[in-house]
Amino acid sequence: MKDTSFVHGRYRLDWIYIGEGRDGEYDCTDPDDKPLLRANLYGDDEMLDNGSYCTGAHLHTPVEDLEAMSNDLFRDLPSDPAHFRKRVMELWTWNTGFATDDLDGIVAEVKRLTGGAA
Repeated sequence: MKDTSFVHGRYRLDWIYIGEGRDGEYDCTDPDDKPLLRANLYGDDEMLDNGSYCTGAHLHTPVEDLEAMSNDLFRDLPSDPAHFRKRVMELWTWNTGFATDDLDGIVAEVKRLTGGAA
């Protein structure tokens, strides 16, 4: 994946891969590890304090899914980056974990949440 950016008003969200995995650095010898994307949030072209987080989004997440997740974050941001609060992005990163190439895992989670109907 090449680095991808999305812009909304005075914000820009960059999706980048810097070698991170579930427990720090990605370990390709660990079958349970996944290469994860980092999201860097900028306001007025300046990286925001507490605006860089490793996400649950897999390296091979489709661009359309990254855009949808970016829009989810943008909806929760104040119009003025000076009013940005860390918790908004921190909580948002927990919702990025379903962007994965593990379709079986997603279906299993949907079944679990809906009592078996998927």
